[in-house]
Amino acid sequence: MRSGSLSPRETAEACLACGVPAGGGHAAGVGVVCVGCWEVALPAATTRLCDRVHGLLEDLHPVSPPVVARAVEAALPDPEDRLRVWFELGIRGLIPNGQSGRRSLKLLALVQELRRVGVTLSLSGSPSHGVCGQCRNTRGLRGRRKGIPLCGGCWAGLPPLLRPCSRCDDVDYLSSPSRPRLCRECLFHDKVCDVFSQDVLRKQPSLAGARDALLAADTTHWSQFFGGVTTWPILKKMLAEGDVITHESLDSYGTPFQIKILRSFLVTTGALPARDERVVTLEAWIANAADQIDRDEDRRSFVRFARWRHLRQARQKALTESQLGWRRRELILVSRFLHSLHSNGSTLQIATQAHIDIWLAAGNKDRTRIRPFLQWCRDNSITGIVHFPVLPTPSLPKTAALAEDQRQRLLHEVLDPSVELDPGLRLAAGLVLVYGSRPHELAGLRLRDFVDDHDTIHIRFGLEPLQLPEALKIYARAAIAERSVARFGGISEDHEWLFPGPIHGRPVTTSTLTRWLRAIGLEPAPARSTAMGQLAMQLPPAILARLTGITVARAAVWHAATSASQARNLPDAPRH
Repeated sequence: MRSGSLSPRETAEACLACGVPAGGGHAAGVGVVCVGCWEVALPAATTRLCDRVHGLLEDLHPVSPPVVARAVEAALPDPEDRLRVWFELGIRGLIPNGQSGRRSLKLLALVQELRRVGVTLSLSGSPSHGVCGQCRNTRGLRGRRKGIPLCGGCWAGLPPLLRPCSRCDDVDYLSSPSRPRLCRECLFHDKVCDVFSQDVLRKQPSLAGARDALLAADTTHWSQFFGGVTTWPILKKMLAEGDVITHESLDSYGTPFQIKILRSFLVTTGALPARDERVVTLEAWIANAADQIDRDEDRRSFVRFARWRHLRQARQKALTESQLGWRRRELILVSRFLHSLHSNGSTLQIATQAHIDIWLAAGNKDRTRIRPFLQWCRDNSITGIVHFPVLPTPSLPKTAALAEDQRQRLLHEVLDPSVELDPGLRLAAGLVLVYGSRPHELAGLRLRDFVDDHDTIHIRFGLEPLQLPEALKIYARAAIAERSVARFGGISEDHEWLFPGPIHGRPVTTSTLTRWLRAIGLEPAPARSTAMGQLAMQLPPAILARLTGITVARAAVWHAATSASQARNLPDAPRH
């Protein structure tokens, strides 16, 4: 990267820095820089380039400016090379953020140079590895003390970093010198007591449980609480403004996603009553969707149907995210159908079969899912349409997606006591492999779904309880006994769900449980289809439905799929 001789065209070009003709200037790759700007900027080239590179990378990795300076000097030892790269970055108008840094070809070339000289780890923020000078172990090196490399454990234990607290004499990382030399426990204690003052507790006595839970929590949960972007600021702002904490007031301070952790903590500590947030969210979504419907009578029909079918089911049992998504999808189709009627100058009261046919012809088979809405409208004398779209018949499921030897191997590994696995995960994997249980069914298991009479243990998926075999019975009892969960404010015990989640009143999500199963090598979908195929060969559809919780119609589909699979193996009939 050296400056070369300039052509007459380059000599006549304007300086990239000051705009004057750059006669006898230096080539900077994308243009020419005059001699004056080159000489003025040369002394500060290293500093400016380091600042720019640091700004470009700080959103990607935590990088300290001294590390960047050493890396730049190691990669570009020539000052003119560093100046030329800095001009390149400046001319391209790059702002210090990670996105522009990834688009910069010059910066990518610089990173390649850093890799070549072996400083990539330091620049990216990852600790370099080596032999610690104190414990003599090969570990990630945190820093150097008097020239001696130290690992993270030895670095944290240095006497200058750990000092006794001025209040409780506990040795800890202390606060900054401008503040009292307090440990994290004393510092967090003061923050909690300042926010939960006596005036606040006198006005809202229910907050005493939240204050006591924070004071009793360990420093890990304190750091999560105070380090959150929204959690602590929202609570602090509400108490400072004197608002009485209710579900409604909490909704006005942020979106459901932003305040769900704070709400769960307040419900757990008794500051707020428990409520089903998914029902509340679905109800708000229905109200918002209804506002988009023009005609009043059709809007009322949409709301009445949503409350009768979807909200009623959501209040009767806990719905998974996929089930809620399916219900929202059905209501979206109903709303689009109503919009199509209004665009044609019609309403539900005067709609005819031709409007249904036009609606179905303009889209895919997914549009047939408005059938329950039309049936409800007919039963309530809202419309006179009597011929409804037929729901598409699903294809037969695959009954042997997983080889039998692979299924037996997975089952052996799950039940092997020498393999270190959580008992709840063993039980979930065993139920998938043996009974074809679905992840959302496992995530929704409650303690009341188990019946333990000392000799046997039953689990209820359908109308009839299912007796667990001896191997799964042991892990079922262990899973019921160990249900502690890390929630906001500390480790707590849940008395409702077999797999409690981090949000109060909710189990783990289906995606989380699926990820746990996949981590041990079990793919739920093929394992379930294989297990259901085995059960369908042994049990009639009615018994299969009563034991596994599926409908009789679905059990008949599994039975038909098994019969079709076996029919493929029959020998061909002799031809005459």
